[in-house]
Amino acid sequence: MKIKELRADLDNKKVGAVEVAKHFLDKIDKHDGELGCYLYVDYDSVIKQAERAQSVINAGESKHITGIPIGIKDNILTKSIRTTASSKMLENFIPSYSGHVIEEMEKHDYIMLGKINMDEFAMGGTNETSYYKITKNPVDKNKVAGGSSGGSAAAVAAGLCAGALGTDTGGSITQPAAFCGITGIKPTYGTVSKYGVIPFADSLDQVGAMADSAYDCAMMLSSFSGYDNRDKTMVKRDDLDFFKYMGQNIKGLKIGVIKELMECQPEILAATEEVIKFYKDSGAIIEEISMPYLKYGTVTYKAFATAQGAINMNEFTGLNFDYKSKYHDLETDEAIIKSRGEAFGLEVKKRILTGVHSLKAGHFQKAVQMKNLIKQGYIDAFKKCDIIINPTTSTTAFSVNSTSSPVDNCTVGANLAKLPSLSMPAGLDCSGMPIGVCVIGNYFQEARMLALADLFQR
Repeated sequence: MKIKELRADLDNKKVGAVEVAKHFLDKIDKHDGELGCYLYVDYDSVIKQAERAQSVINAGESKHITGIPIGIKDNILTKSIRTTASSKMLENFIPSYSGHVIEEMEKHDYIMLGKINMDEFAMGGTNETSYYKITKNPVDKNKVAGGSSGGSAAAVAAGLCAGALGTDTGGSITQPAAFCGITGIKPTYGTVSKYGVIPFADSLDQVGAMADSAYDCAMMLSSFSGYDNRDKTMVKRDDLDFFKYMGQNIKGLKIGVIKELMECQPEILAATEEVIKFYKDSGAIIEEISMPYLKYGTVTYKAFATAQGAINMNEFTGLNFDYKSKYHDLETDEAIIKSRGEAFGLEVKKRILTGVHSLKAGHFQKAVQMKNLIKQGYIDAFKKCDIIINPTTSTTAFSVNSTSSPVDNCTVGANLAKLPSLSMPAGLDCSGMPIGVCVIGNYFQEARMLALADLFQR
């Protein structure tokens, strides 16, 4: 159910906010047991939020997401509501404040349906590393939903919310969006405040929107973007009009295609070429781009992100955030060692060890150098083109408990360069699994990306 259509129906009084909320709650009741998208839903609170939103609508003061039911990834703090980052370490953590994005959406009187499952501390690409449950792909429940925002992607795809918040470090919005057949956008680094978001790798993490369409994503971004001085990585932007180019023709627009990323599953390649042909037929100019350093994207990302992740995980000792190990009465050092061993999952432990090794062996420093080369490659590419298009992933969703690698060169490059990226559905493979095509814009060009995706989707 598209946010744009819900907005029109709510404002035209074709449906009420409480009725909409009950619709989604019913779907959660019927389907989430087998999908595993939600960790927490407060039914009474949802109805109260809907009643408040309806009064705003009745007063003619509705905004983009007023009365719209949205799911929240569980690494975004919600005041007085349990926030676990899908980890045993935080299983009883009740924040005393909300993240900036939640504060902003509350000003719009949105409806928070609940907290959504994710890979533990956003460390994973399949939604299998959650301490609580595995989220299944609603298209085929034997396949992964992707990650780490797989719960958000699956909830949108299954119609268990109208939209969802995700976070992205190396493709954690775009990859699950592709796997589940929805639209997901990660804005330029520094566009959305990370205040109140549990970090994985601070210099890469970014909050974004996941919904059925690019237009819906624009509505969501408009509701929570904006400067926040509590996040020192933010950029002051004058232009946050994400609808700026909607409906405009693209004659003369230069679209770059990165040849190194076109080596993928044949059906994904064919779908990507169809999208490129559509834009060419619509008046765009297509130009092949070579970025040889991208072949080192995955190894660079792993060395860089895990080093920052290892540092951030030092905050979690088992002596705070309400986690109480049976060893908490021991000497502090021993208690911390025991507690971390007991409360962190396998993937988090692996990434901590990888990150510590990266720092000590000098891999992090080399990764910084390669990251800068990849970033420069994108800067040079945007001297030749306005937009870049490539497959979102090199494969479609794979089976649960597979040995397939969730980290993909197709997604990590834009994150390492801090560029905005968007994945949109572009067909199905022979087994019926969704294919995603990625649109990457220059810095602060989300509006152009969203318009291009909207044109294709319309």
